[in-house]
Amino acid sequence: MPPHRAATAASAAGSGAPLPAHSDSTLEVRGHRLADFSDEIQGAILSFLSGWDAARAEAALSAWGRILVESSWWQRQCNAEFCSQGQILRSHDWCTSWRTKYRQLRGAHLSHVSSWSYYSRQHGLGERVAQPQIFVGPTGHRLFSYGGWAERGPVTDLHWAPLMDLGAAALERNSQSQASSGGSWHFRRATEGGQPAYRGGVQTCTPLWFGVDRPSVDHVTSTRGTPAAGANENDVLILAFGGAQGSYRNEHNDWAVGVLTEGRDDTPAHVQWVRPRPRGDAKSREPVRRGAHTATFVPARLCNGDEFPEGCVIIFGGHTNHCSESLSSMDVLALHDWSWRGDLCNNEAPMPPRHGHTTSLVEVNGRGFLVIVGGGQGNILSSSYYGGQDLCDAAVFDTRSMTWVGSLTLTRGPGVPVPGRHHSASLGLNGVIYIFGGGLRPCDKICRLDGREVIRRAQAGETHAALADVPTLPPESPSGGNGTPERAPAPTGRKMHGAACLLPWCPLLLIYGGWEIGPHFDDLWVGALGSCYEDLDEFAKVSPNAGSYSDLERDFDEDSDDPEGVPVAVRLMGGEVRIMRLPPGVLAQLVGAQAAQADEE
Repeated sequence: MPPHRAATAASAAGSGAPLPAHSDSTLEVRGHRLADFSDEIQGAILSFLSGWDAARAEAALSAWGRILVESSWWQRQCNAEFCSQGQILRSHDWCTSWRTKYRQLRGAHLSHVSSWSYYSRQHGLGERVAQPQIFVGPTGHRLFSYGGWAERGPVTDLHWAPLMDLGAAALERNSQSQASSGGSWHFRRATEGGQPAYRGGVQTCTPLWFGVDRPSVDHVTSTRGTPAAGANENDVLILAFGGAQGSYRNEHNDWAVGVLTEGRDDTPAHVQWVRPRPRGDAKSREPVRRGAHTATFVPARLCNGDEFPEGCVIIFGGHTNHCSESLSSMDVLALHDWSWRGDLCNNEAPMPPRHGHTTSLVEVNGRGFLVIVGGGQGNILSSSYYGGQDLCDAAVFDTRSMTWVGSLTLTRGPGVPVPGRHHSASLGLNGVIYIFGGGLRPCDKICRLDGREVIRRAQAGETHAALADVPTLPPESPSGGNGTPERAPAPTGRKMHGAACLLPWCPLLLIYGGWEIGPHFDDLWVGALGSCYEDLDEFAKVSPNAGSYSDLERDFDEDSDDPEGVPVAVRLMGGEVRIMRLPPGVLAQLVGAQAAQADEE
């Protein structure tokens, strides 16, 4: 190998030696140059770099340019860097190439900016509150919505919509006209069989999969029992548990397991509800009656696989005794024998009891942790009078050792809200958690919490972690009528809504339903996530006044046919009764939510 010359400055800087005095400032160095290796070896070297670092170094070596032009290299990087839960992206949907898909995923993971790209009130679900459960199916082809509190009370129905259609709507430049005309997509009711769980608001519906981890095919088959029409080996399980009735009273502990056939193309999704009994010699205890709790699936490899060979579901917190008591206890459901094991926690919870919180399973170096965020105490319907509390913290629980790691206070920048009762938390890429709404006075900001950093800090015994907002871009028009920048369109701040992050399939965050004060919301919003303005160029921008609360109020008030309102007796705190007049539409909403009752006479 002939000698070649390298910069003296680099070698001298590395050794600490002074630069030589000769004029050409170069030294003769013997050995291999990177460019001398074959493309195969250079490809192996590239595999140790992130896609971002490889792209930055591409200009320096022509051989790397030849390698990085290959679509398969970027596909491998997308799956290696952003599909940590084992999902396999097989197509670069909504992108022209795998390299473009890599940039899209990296930008969404950093999520420095966002923009609301789609808005609709004609999506097929109507209005819903009490936390309708929204999740993406295991293959990424369909989006599901379960339960919540609809116009006639709590429901246990399951709806589905093609994920591709929703993503396409967010990309369309005419998405605002689609929203007003009903759009090109909508949710459809899944076919159902069996008996679902007893209905209730703030009921959980837990997908029993985590990336590619899920109960075995044999276990799903034996749980189903009698095969349903269209059942196949790709069927998965969901678990519905608990909930409460009007005013968040009368909590229950009923549960049911759904065998979900996701379906493809125009084939409807199907759920077969079953109520498995404990198997073998398993002893089971009744779980605590609770609502506004969380129920999180933990696969066998992230918990004690010997004790839970098919994984388990950890139910934490919530309220009981007619929302008069918040909980810090757990119930654990063993999936292999369908037995309830009670609270298996090996140490005391490091934070106050709570309900209306969120829990996300985050994996770090092959180990699973629950990241529990916010929530609070007190019935949010009356906490402005009775001293309810919203909490601003995050706790970490080790799912293998069944021990609490620690609790941290969330530090917030200017305008970043407290993640109080009944906010939503949606898990994105590599442990990033997106938080929206919640609390007595909910905010309209998207917030970002790095779950892996929370875990690292808890393990190190630190006491604080950062909760940041994701700024929302203004609409495409640069300014309003008075020359000032337009306010970025956003969903009205809300609580008890549904939410889902659609990553890694598309860089979108969905918000639906819920309420703030007064009417329940029936609007559905889709926001795009990126690292810079250019990442969001391909997505539509909704108009500045889309979905404003004044629009909802106007629609609500149009239902009133009595300008003076309906006389209603209101009992004050001291027991005094006064007569107030409410518009019929408002009264109907209160009765529907069981926040008001008709006189028995």
